[in-house]
This record gives sequence, structure tokens and C-alpha cells, in this order.
Amino acid sequence: MPRKKVIFEKQKIIDASFHIIKSEGNEAFSARRLATELNISSMTVYNYYKNIDEIKKEVIIKGFSILYKMIFRDMENKKEKLDEDGICCLCRIMALNMMSFALENKEIYILMFTEYGYKFRNDHEIRLFYNFLPQLANRIKLAQSEAQDLKKRCYIIESIIQRLIMEKLNKLYDYSLEEYNDYIDFSLKHIFRIDSEG
Repeated sequence: MPRKKVIFEKQKIIDASFHIIKSEGNEAFSARRLATELNISSMTVYNYYKNIDEIKKEVIIKGFSILYKMIFRDMENKKEKLDEDGICCLCRIMALNMMSFALENKEIYILMFTEYGYKFRNDHEIRLFYNFLPQLANRIKLAQSEAQDLKKRCYIIESIIQRLIMEKLNKLYDYSLEEYNDYIDFSLKHIFRIDSEG
């Protein structure tokens, strides 16, 4: 009996890939593992994608989509606080949601924010997802020198957030969420000079 040809939607491939990487890690992911998960042949996968990197790129896009939905939902819920506290409130929202996403999706976060994910940074579909805070700083209407200063500060705080999260995920320093928030507040205080100087 001839094997029935099954047409798969690309979204099923991405969802299954996301699930495999989330539960088993990037190293366990392959066309063969994906084909087994979907009960199809490896060649069927290649009917939709040229290679595994194309699939991983789509998984990274899905990861950022989930992360940024969390951030934007939180921004909407804290609109008054955002209006009052500005960029520092936004940084706290981002820090909290990035940590929540990372704890829930450890392997996806690692894929997104380590050298593997960074190899896609110049890809036109992905590059806008990286460096969210510095990109936001570019949109704030400020004098050129102030805008450059804000962009640098945002880049530094985003780097600190990512470093703290990676240390927790890799159990290099397994601090509590309260300690994490203290580190973020300390960083914001010094990077944005929140003190008596204003």
C-alpha cells in the first residue's frame, strides 16, 4: 500500500520545533527528531524549509513574539506608572517579563540569546527583535547627544538583564527574584542617575 502523502502546515512544523527545543534543548533538535514528532519523513520537512537553521530562525521569531506580547501586555496594564516613571518603568517591565519568559522557556531563551541566536542578528526578519530598549531610545524625540546617551544607557541595562538571566538559567548564581529585582533597581539607579540630582 503506498504511503499517503500528508500536507503539513508550516505552523505545525514551527510549533513542534518550539516544543522539542523547549523540552529537550537545541542540541536534541534535528530534522529526524522533528519528523518523528510529526510522524512524517525527514524529506517532508525539507519540502517546507531548506535547512534546520531556517526552522530555528522561525522558532526564534516565535519566541520573540511570545516575549514581546508579554511585555506589551504588561506595559498596557501599567500605563499610568509608565507615564509617571518613563524609561525606568519600561526597563523594569522588560526585566521582569524577560525573566518570566526565560524561566518558562529556558531552552528557547538560550537559543534566542546565545551565539546561536545571535548569528541571525543581521537577518532582516530578526534584527529588529534584538536590542529592544536601545531601539526604543531611538524613537524618543531628543537632541542628538541626549538620544545617543539614552541609547547607550538602554544598551547597558539590557545587557545586564540578559547577563543576570543567563547566570540564573545556568545556575552560576541562583539568586531569588527579589534579588534579581534589587540588581535591576540598583543598575537603573546608577545608569539613569536616579538620585538627588534628578
